[in-house]
Amino acid sequence: MKHRIEHLASRNTKSSNINRKVKSIKKPITMQAIIQINSNYGFDHNWTLHMETKQGLKSFYLGQDVKFCNRILQMTPSQVVEAIGTAEITTEAGNKKLAKFIISTLKKRHLINFQNLQPWDLCAE
Repeated sequence: MKHRIEHLASRNTKSSNINRKVKSIKKPITMQAIIQINSNYGFDHNWTLHMETKQGLKSFYLGQDVKFCNRILQMTPSQVVEAIGTAEITTEAGNKKLAKFIISTLKKRHLINFQNLQPWDLCAE
């Protein structure tokens, strides 16, 4: 996990020199993830998960929204909406909630390690 390092400077009261102290503050950098939603003919919605990993940006094609929810998450779409607290997944906030929920659910329930996956491994087609 990456950590940010902050440099703090303090002035010695007996001297005009600045004593530099380096203090490591362990603040995990939050992972960024979004769901790209593509629509074909206005009927289906295909999802692609884009996420930052230790190796950089990775993308995973998830397939049709309803199929992915039912087959991979083993939940109905309405259960997913209830779990993330919004049905507005086209907004930035709702989209990030959906992406975070998918990642956490796959990690917890299915013990998915995203580092070892191919872009098509999560597809519900």
